[in-house]
Amino acid sequence: MKKDLAVLFDMDGVICDTNPYHLKAWEKFAEKHQLHLEGKDLGYYIYGRTNRDALQLFIKDKAFANGNHFSDDQLTDLSEEKEALFRDIYRDHVELTAGLKNFLEEMKQASVPMALASNAPISNIDFILDATGTRSYFEAVVDATQVTKGKPDPQIYLRAAELLNVEPHNCIVMEDSTVGVEAGQKAGMKVVGITTTHSPEELSHTDLVIDNFAELSINELKNLLISGH
Repeated sequence: MKKDLAVLFDMDGVICDTNPYHLKAWEKFAEKHQLHLEGKDLGYYIYGRTNRDALQLFIKDKAFANGNHFSDDQLTDLSEEKEALFRDIYRDHVELTAGLKNFLEEMKQASVPMALASNAPISNIDFILDATGTRSYFEAVVDATQVTKGKPDPQIYLRAAELLNVEPHNCIVMEDSTVGVEAGQKAGMKVVGITTTHSPEELSHTDLVIDNFAELSINELKNLLISGH
């Protein structure tokens, strides 16, 4: 029997506030490859995107030291090189977003199915889930390899809903990035924006804006769904 409520989580900026550490990793990566990168670039090139999409945008607009053309294998290697830098930098700083553990427990006690749906590579997802001890909360995990198009395409969230056996209109997405918000909305889902990456004003087109999960409860989620019907 299909459930009438499910919660789908992005990972970076939602499960953990990792983006400051991703910035440091991108800066190291850019320096190695003689790529000019500014903090303001991350919103357009990186946040919410797959590494492949981010690198392709970089290659299009910026000049790598070894040229502008890479094979699929080279893109995969470059992506994992950057993520290895991230994991090394973040390893001693892993921390759940404020209020998340209690929120996950509340959802679990209420038998609300939950999924993780992230453009991140599986190496990072495994790293975060194991470091935070949260793997058991998620009935499904969808990573970049399981879809053909990354966010802002809705495919990743539609796949997560399918795995949970929940209709898209009964799913609520937790997102921090504008491309992720777009993906959730295109999937026909309600979206809660968390202000780890963007300001409340930049997330004002979501159904609800929160600073952290201490501000959220199951009743508020149910009310979001009711208000949409």
